[in-house]
Amino acid sequence: MWDKLGLHTRSNISNVGTTATAGGTINLTDQLFQGLTATAASGTGWSCSSSFPTTFVFCTRLAGTLAPGAAYPPITITLNVAPDAPASVLSLLNVGGIGDANFTNNFLNQFLPVSRVAVTSSGSNSATVAAGNAASFVFSANLATNPPVGTVTFSATGLPPNSNASFSPPSLTLSGPVALTINTSGNGHVAALRPTVPDRFGLGRLAVFFPFAGVIGFVLLRRTRRKSWLSPALAISFLALTLGFVGCGGGGTPPPPPAPAVTPAGTYVITMTATSSNVTIPPVVTKVTLTVQ
Repeated sequence: MWDKLGLHTRSNISNVGTTATAGGTINLTDQLFQGLTATAASGTGWSCSSSFPTTFVFCTRLAGTLAPGAAYPPITITLNVAPDAPASVLSLLNVGGIGDANFTNNFLNQFLPVSRVAVTSSGSNSATVAAGNAASFVFSANLATNPPVGTVTFSATGLPPNSNASFSPPSLTLSGPVALTINTSGNGHVAALRPTVPDRFGLGRLAVFFPFAGVIGFVLLRRTRRKSWLSPALAISFLALTLGFVGCGGGGTPPPPPAPAVTPAGTYVITMTATSSNVTIPPVVTKVTLTVQ
């Protein structure tokens, strides 16, 4: 299945007869139809078209003596598949130029299916990071336009523990680049540590409270001087009130929350899936390898 730009194909020419070739010149032509364009062609001993891009490839070489069952060096042809290519593309190969006892096997019509969505790596499919850091993978998404594939959304499965994945952009409607970022810092959260400092506000409230409480206690004591049994009770109540106020208002800030666990060391294979909104188009899967140290 052809599903990307810059596709390399090989054409092999062999002697399937019972006698060796007897010199002359042998030619190969490749006629490309809608959706296909050749950008290069080459092979050891072959001289190919120098005008690229083209839809007609012509290569030639001296036939020499080729024994039965032997083959010439292959020709590598680089093809581009257009975004508006049909569901299948046609390549018509033809060999000629020398005498041949059987011309029926000199033609090859190739009807090749084309994926409507293709995702190819723009770099390496593997990365190594220290635990707590992020790794990025960049891809090229090629989306067919005839007919349009709709919206293609990207997702990732098989993520390692304590990690998350994000895509930029998360979806595409036309061909373009897409980046996958995998964060290994505990589902993407980073703990912030704050220093513990004295609660100056609590101390200030105590400085106001004690003189005020002293005045109130003095007044109450004078009024209850004749009722001696009220004095101990009032003192105990005052002490309890003071301790309760200090307990509620004093002290420093609470300790910071513990830092989240990062991804454990190991090698993980992550599956990236491109899913079209057109349910007739199958999802496209690409795998990447992440090593966490």
